[in-house]
Amino acid sequence: MNQNKSKIEKIIFNLVTGKVEKYEPLFIVFLFSVLLLNLLDSKIVEAITVLVLSSLAILYIMTAYKDHSETDLTLIDIFYFKIGAFSSTIALIGTQFNLMGWPANKMMLVVGAALLLGTLIYIGVKGRVKVFGEWTVLRMTILAIIAGGIFLFG
Repeated sequence: MNQNKSKIEKIIFNLVTGKVEKYEPLFIVFLFSVLLLNLLDSKIVEAITVLVLSSLAILYIMTAYKDHSETDLTLIDIFYFKIGAFSSTIALIGTQFNLMGWPANKMMLVVGAALLLGTLIYIGVKGRVKVFGEWTVLRMTILAIIAGGIFLFG
């Protein structure tokens, strides 16, 4: 029973991760669209913000559980891949909390941006951009800038 459950989870996480990697450019557009929409003061914008950023956060956290057994990632690469997925989620939720005016957003922004920055430094120093995926690295860079910028200036 546990083996079947594990196989099903593996299939689901790999399916979701494949779709996230395929549609990453669209998700980045969604993120910027939500940020621009927040210039308007409307209840529908709040609902859209929560829906889009929460959905993206769920998708990004699921990518942490991707099966890397058939990739060129080393164990330390897999560790940083997971940290990148978790910190993308933390930065997105921190951004959402900030936009909605909810408490505790500053800590999430700091943790998310710092972990993303650490992951990006590792990827840059080791020259692993192609292995991690260019769109994934771009997403982590954008989220680190957004989270850091909101923390410092927002």
